[in-house]
Amino acid sequence: MQNISRVASKAVRHGDLLFVQIKSLPKGLKEKKTKIIMNGTHGHDHSFENGKLYLQEKDNFVIGYFEALKDCKLFHLEHGQDVGRVDGLREAVLPVGLYELRVQHEDTNEGMVQVLD
Repeated sequence: MQNISRVASKAVRHGDLLFVQIKSLPKGLKEKKTKIIMNGTHGHDHSFENGKLYLQEKDNFVIGYFEALKDCKLFHLEHGQDVGRVDGLREAVLPVGLYELRVQHEDTNEGMVQVLD
C-alpha cells in the first residue's frame, strides 16, 4: 500500500531518468558524495549541481531519492538546453523539492523493459 504522505504531485523526465516529486524523504538515507546520478544507457552520465543524492535501490524502478536545492541543474549530453558549455553538456533546471528517482520503463509485447535513451 502506498504511503499517502509521499504521493507524487509532479514528475520531471530527464531522458531515461524520472524525478517524481514527493512530500518527504524516507528515514535513514545517506547522502552520496558524487555528482553523477546514473550512467545513461548509451554511456552519457546524468549529473547535477546544487542538490543532494541518496541512492537506494528500492525495486526495479526506484533507484533512490534526490533533494533539489536552489538553482539545481541537471546535466546530460542530449537533454536540456544547449547553453554553450565547453564540455557540450546540456542543462535543465529542476525545481526546488524532494524527488523519488525512477528509471523509466515501458510496456512492450515482451513485457516491461527499461527505456533506452
